[in-house]
Amino acid sequence: ELQKAREAADGAQRRFDKANVARLAAAEECGADVAAPPGREVAIADLNNIFLRDIGDRLAKASSWPVLIDPSDCARKLLLYSGCAVLNFWKAEDMEPRRLRLAVLSMIRAGGVLALDLALFGAGVDRATLAAPFDEVRPWLFTELMERHEGRAKLLAPQPKQTWPRFHELVEKDEKKAYGVEHFDDGRVAKFKFMLVTSAERPHKDLMNSFEVFRAVQTS
Repeated sequence: ELQKAREAADGAQRRFDKANVARLAAAEECGADVAAPPGREVAIADLNNIFLRDIGDRLAKASSWPVLIDPSDCARKLLLYSGCAVLNFWKAEDMEPRRLRLAVLSMIRAGGVLALDLALFGAGVDRATLAAPFDEVRPWLFTELMERHEGRAKLLAPQPKQTWPRFHELVEKDEKKAYGVEHFDDGRVAKFKFMLVTSAERPHKDLMNSFEVFRAVQTS
């Protein structure tokens, strides 16, 4: 167990260092860039309606998951207070494979939001870096979480020759009492959402190409 903890901590530190290097390189590349901030503006007062309640099913029908730029930290607090799973991408214990796997299962079961907090290092996290902790859980997990058809992630829908959606393969034998097939309601499963939260003004271009970008703003 101690060895696993050390390996997890080392992995988190490597991701952190890599993100820092990329962030600094991005800052140098941008230089005096004064282009308009990326993303669709969302008033802080509307965060609940858009990201939790999903009024109008915009997120449910979207082809990609959201990344929210939020220097105010309001979204992270809202998600936490609402019972969603908010994992700090830079904490080894949060991204430990079992913790991440159970967070995915819990939010699918509850129809909640699984959010990764990239803090102010969003500019240094490319798609491969983001995928790494998921790949440690299962090599197909990140790909099937990100791939969406008619708004629904491939992970959540039965595929040809499959009886059940593949997320059931994440359940270990001794976890059937809490995560057996009978505990997953189709309606709640369909409400599951995955998102990123960052305070970085410009997330890495990989993320902006892979996610729908939103930006939280204060309104008078």
